[in-house]
Amino acid sequence: MNYNITFEAWLELSIFPIIKSLLIEPKKGKKASFCIVYDVFNP
Repeated sequence: MNYNITFEAWLELSIFPIIKSLLIEPKKGKKASFCIVYDVFNP
């Protein structure tokens, strides 16, 4: 199992959509995206 490919895929699927939502909808997306990130890094 190649960790780098897995991690890049995870970034692409999880982090990039959050960043896009922050850029596209800063008012609506900011709080929700922060909660998603918090849940991901603090299970």
